[in-house]
Amino acid sequence: MKMHKQFFSALLMGALFFLSTTLSAQPRQGHRAGPFQALEQWKTELNLTEAQQAQLEALKPAFEKSLADIKDKEFDSPEAHKEAFHGLMQEYKTSIGQILTEEQKAMLEAKRAERREGRQERMKKVDKKGLHQEMKAYQDQNIHPVMLQQRAKLEQKISAEDKALIARLRTQFEANRQEMEQLKQNPEHSREDFQAMREAHKEERAALKGLVEKYNEEIDALLTEVKGQQEQWHKDMRAIHEKYAPGREEGQSKKGEGRRDKGEKQMRHPGHHPHPGMHPDGDGKEMRKGHFLLLDPNAPAEAPTKAAVTTNVNVYPNPAANRMTLDYTLLKAGNVRIELRDKEGNLVKVVEESQKTAGDYSLPVDATTLQDGVYYLTIVSQGQRTAQKVVVAKQ
Repeated sequence: MKMHKQFFSALLMGALFFLSTTLSAQPRQGHRAGPFQALEQWKTELNLTEAQQAQLEALKPAFEKSLADIKDKEFDSPEAHKEAFHGLMQEYKTSIGQILTEEQKAMLEAKRAERREGRQERMKKVDKKGLHQEMKAYQDQNIHPVMLQQRAKLEQKISAEDKALIARLRTQFEANRQEMEQLKQNPEHSREDFQAMREAHKEERAALKGLVEKYNEEIDALLTEVKGQQEQWHKDMRAIHEKYAPGREEGQSKKGEGRRDKGEKQMRHPGHHPHPGMHPDGDGKEMRKGHFLLLDPNAPAEAPTKAAVTTNVNVYPNPAANRMTLDYTLLKAGNVRIELRDKEGNLVKVVEESQKTAGDYSLPVDATTLQDGVYYLTIVSQGQRTAQKVVVAKQ
């Protein structure tokens, strides 16, 4: 049942993201993409000449086209998508570096480092778990029922033969997702492993793509019906994000902020990214329509998600040498057990177990006897487990 919920959630988010890309594709006034944003913000401090500004402007069209291509392309894994994005950024940073003087490059790098440190400090203050939980609760209450309602309308237009094929594909894609999750848990996995798995399931993706093409007009019409609601969803989720994420520092330019931070990415596409094991060859929008098609309008309603009992979980220093501290907030009184496990999930020791009242806690953890490597500090309370990764490095 848990696996079904994860798959169901991924499909809903894929369908929602299809609508998201339609809205986000609209150009925003004053927006500057990628490595050019910092130059736009600091062109006065950098003392760019007219000739330099002209050369930089000439680079932008090709960069923006390449960026759009990456956004539309399907990748084997989130890591592959990130690699392509960073590769593009690096390519154009190199081109920009050939235009700037050494003094300008040094000043630009110093400005970027200052901005990066400020962003990292702001994100440390964000209750990411609380943000995720409130986003999910909002989706469950406002978005999921609407998307399923739209999918139910489509069910009436699908032939019996195609309904049987869709049911088979649901089962196959769920099995593929579980297989992909197992591969991701293997620390030795490589991009080639993902590519081989993708190739093995090519026929299933082709079958789904064929169904999307067959019902394309009907899917477009149903998703267009809720476009107005989707705009409201984005406003509401942006408000939730603003509640948790710290605001911009005084005097910081919105236009110069650079990339959207991770919190806004989650606002645009909250929940889990549709797993790469479900992505077909070809246009990403077609796959997102496939996510919508695979939704099961006859599936039983999910039970309400239990409210979290812990939040604000943090381990520091990380990496640690001989000692670390686990901070957390217990939202509901009860028994709390703190476990230390190795990267394979084996129990190393029980750090602490006792009855606790609701409140903030800070627990020192002795690491003097631990070997270098990856460990997990796990908080177990009232049927819930929250794990925090920590690296022990004594050299």
